[in-house]
Parts: sequence; C-alpha cells; structure tokens
Amino acid sequence: MYGQVIPRSFLWLVSLCAVLIIGIIGCNEGGGGGGGSFGYEEDDNDWVGTWALETVDGQNWAQFLGEDGANISIITNDWTFYNDGTLEADVVFELEPKGDKVITISNRARGTYTLTDSIYELKFEGTDFFKDSTGTWSSTWSALTLNSDDGTTIVFGKQ
Repeated sequence: MYGQVIPRSFLWLVSLCAVLIIGIIGCNEGGGGGGGSFGYEEDDNDWVGTWALETVDGQNWAQFLGEDGANISIITNDWTFYNDGTLEADVVFELEPKGDKVITISNRARGTYTLTDSIYELKFEGTDFFKDSTGTWSSTWSALTLNSDDGTTIVFGKQ
C-alpha cells in the first residue's frame, strides 16, 4: 500500500513543479504589459532606481563644481530614473568661499530620458543648471556610465 503512495506523491510533486516553472518563465517573457515607454520590462531597464552622481571626467562632483579657494560639500545628490522614461534630479550643495559665508545652492529638475540599445538621450525641463545630453551608456549592477557626445564622461553609483 505505501509503495504506491510514495511514487504517486512524487509524480504529483514533479508535475506541480513543472507547471510552476513553465508559468514563471511565461510571466517573465516580453510581449506587453508593464514595459513603460521603452517596451522594457522593469527589470530590463538598467537605469531604473535612484543613483548618486559620483564623477565627471574622473573628478568627484565636489571637485568638478569647485573653484580654487572654495570648499564644497554635497548635501543631496539624488538622481531617480523611473521606468516610464521620466527622471528627477535633486542636488543640494554648500559652497564656502574663503572668508565668506556658506551659500546653499539647491537644484531640482525633472526631465525625460530615452534609451535605444546603448544610446541615451536626456532632456531636462525648466533648468539651466542641468544640460540636455546624448551619447552612449553602459552599466554594471552598481554603476551607470554615460559617455556624452560632447566628450564628457559621467559615472553614477547605485544608491
């Protein structure tokens, strides 16, 4: 009696696992829904998430923004890219010229981004601080590198 119960239970378990695996694979394939303006599934868009700008042409951002004789402290450095092709940048830094009062500078911007294979296009709305940009991009799990058509290289780190 027990000899037949175990093989039937095992066969039932194997069948259940096969159905679950087929269902999971089918749900992860493209072909509609949830793809945003790019036609990507959310996991396929390497830009989605919040990033911190780390370097511009090899200099950390404080050095890039800095001037001789002034100290710069980055307070907020959040760049959020959404799966629908929109972005928000929130950057706040303090500038302390030698012998002067600390000046707090805040820049918030919204915009859009478009990805076509390894080509990107960034467009910002209502700001002169951030410039529109096009070029090529690459990413790892923790870094997003933009190589702008104007020769500038920007590296973001995942937050």
